[in-house]
Amino acid sequence: MQGKLDPQDLRSLRQHQQNGRDSLKAALAMLRRDRKQCAALTGMPGEVITHLDEAIDDLVNALLLELASLALAE
Repeated sequence: MQGKLDPQDLRSLRQHQQNGRDSLKAALAMLRRDRKQCAALTGMPGEVITHLDEAIDDLVNALLLELASLALAE
């Protein structure tokens, strides 16, 4: 209630954030793979690649926010 985390709370927060980062990293890897495969297909509309690029950017930003929140917690 005083705005401070005890060591157990901090460990729990780190574990939760690590799980979230792992999920984001896995999703990012899948999107990058899918983007590469789509770009290699003949006739793939450029809009599809653009939307995949935007999704990739969103995931990168989410990962950066997770890292920033962990740095603030420490």
